[in-house]
Amino acid sequence: MTTGQLLWAGLACCIAALLVQLFPAAAYAMGVDLGATWRLFGFGIFLIAMASLMAAAGGRCGR
Repeated sequence: MTTGQLLWAGLACCIAALLVQLFPAAAYAMGVDLGATWRLFGFGIFLIAMASLMAAAGGRCGR
């Protein structure tokens, strides 16, 4: 995946996890595991960090 795709996937994970935390009744009605939302948020942060590292490493290798 490109860094842009990783960044957007990470942002989508974080936003989805935060929406579940904001509307727990609706998420529970859909069958979402409320305890897993923090793992999804953490995975989103991980993807954003990986995109940042890849962008930083890609910028230095070409010089």
